Amino acid sequence: MTVDTKNIGYKWRGAHNPLATYGKGDVVMLNGIPHRHNGAAFTPMSGPLAASGHQLGAIASGSGPSIPTGIPGQNLKWSANGPEYQFDSGRRSTGAVALAKTFWSNPERYNGNFSNAAIMSDGGVMTWGLNQNGCLGNGTTTQINRTLPGRVGFSNAPGMSKLFALYAGSYMAIDEFGRLWAWGYNNQGQLGVGDTTTRYTPVLSSGSGELPDSEQVVDIAYSAHYSGNQGVIALTANGNAYFAGYNAVNMAGINDNNASENILSWRRIPVDFFVAKAFVCNEGSYPGTALLNPQGHCYFAGHAFFTDYSNNQSGTAPRHVLWNESIQRPVVDFSIANSCAYVNTSAYSTQYYFYAVVHADGGIQTKQSAYSMSLVDTTHPSYQSARYTPDDRISDVAQLLCFSGQNETMVALKKDGTIWACGYKQDIMQGGATNPYATTAYLNENVWQQLTELGSNNTRMVGMGGQYNKTIAVLKPNGTAAVFGNAQMGQNANGRPEGGYRGDVLLRGNIIDVTLQGDTWVYPGGNMIMSTFLLSDGSIYTSGHGGYYQLGNDDDGDTRSAPSIVLT
Repeated sequence: MTVDTKNIGYKWRGAHNPLATYGKGDVVMLNGIPHRHNGAAFTPMSGPLAASGHQLGAIASGSGPSIPTGIPGQNLKWSANGPEYQFDSGRRSTGAVALAKTFWSNPERYNGNFSNAAIMSDGGVMTWGLNQNGCLGNGTTTQINRTLPGRVGFSNAPGMSKLFALYAGSYMAIDEFGRLWAWGYNNQGQLGVGDTTTRYTPVLSSGSGELPDSEQVVDIAYSAHYSGNQGVIALTANGNAYFAGYNAVNMAGINDNNASENILSWRRIPVDFFVAKAFVCNEGSYPGTALLNPQGHCYFAGHAFFTDYSNNQSGTAPRHVLWNESIQRPVVDFSIANSCAYVNTSAYSTQYYFYAVVHADGGIQTKQSAYSMSLVDTTHPSYQSARYTPDDRISDVAQLLCFSGQNETMVALKKDGTIWACGYKQDIMQGGATNPYATTAYLNENVWQQLTELGSNNTRMVGMGGQYNKTIAVLKPNGTAAVFGNAQMGQNANGRPEGGYRGDVLLRGNIIDVTLQGDTWVYPGGNMIMSTFLLSDGSIYTSGHGGYYQLGNDDDGDTRSAPSIVLT
């Protein structure tokens, strides 16, 4: 695979030649000082960057080591196309081991987070991009852009093992002892620390309310609505579930009535079974939560449109009730899509929702509002309006993504590694340039169809999308990835600004994780998505929207359609 190194890092071009043609990312020696081309002209490299420039020259001339050392936070690595500015693979802070999870198994969320973060090999966390509501975690209170990654200011904390990016500038992290930390936006108490005050550096959230400091947190479930409603569930190794944030119509199932309130400190969800997995829907007018036990039995609380009328005729469930169908067919996953349809710049109208469960046997059941385009299999013998209905048109499903907002779409990863889609195909374009849907505007079709050009070697999906903008990334077992759908910001990372599928991501390393982040909103053009890729050598690459410097490449805020390396 050919990659233009000017798009993924800094390439050494030797001594400056006034007659040569240079481009963005080129590094030359000019008047004894390394200079970097910013797309328009050369600018001097200062501080550690200058030292890196000298190291580039040493490597290119053969007088330097293949992986230079001794430059704090800055390392270079030799590649087939020349020296590049890149993380090293050693057990140092310059190597990343995990990206911030962004919850795109339920892709409809308006994330509104224009920062980025990663856990480094020493257990610390680095952030970059827009310091929205203090989300960079370095104590800075002003909303500024950070063009390069910097350290989060943990105080007396061990290394972090998991990292989560929430809505509009909130982060949570689990340390190596299972304690939960939080910082950033806290408008509804979603950080679980007992108040609604924004935190500009991480604080210990474990030990607040009913969540004991000694109880090991293993995961969180989260959702936010575009208006700012947020709710978080913390899951523990003991099988307990705790809730903090906005408890719309008692969607958390912790009270005996259906009142809405902010839960500022962690409250235990009162169920008498081991909670193996949790899902949160805090979007639109139909909030709720779903809990799974190890046997795959699914328990719902919240609005009846989210739950199931068969168990909940009154409209809301103040406590978690068992979904009858799951007794015979264990549930392994849940996908949530819920948004309002765009009307104009000042008004929004009908609520559109789409929910689906994936069973252990690979079957799915779906449910949607009457206002939505019908993706539910209404011909099924057990179909009832506003009920979860089996969809026997597809089988052996391993993962399912649902998108709503009037233009509904389902994208399924089957157990054989193939990708299938049903519904609105304007953005998805069926994963292939040659597919007829690629040039057919606003085509809705209630038929499952394979995205053949993505092949059969896909292992995991992440998605993000609203009414008009949908993006899906898939990982492959050979260390490559593909991103398809709407790509007006270049988040497809394949060098092409247009949408659809035009080839795999332009990275030659072993990709082990990918996330999507930003804002899709629900109107045409409201697409500010970036994709982030973690490679096995600890390097991070980004592509897409860079208007808040969230690509982390010390650049000028340009949007990139090819991967750009994150510089530490």
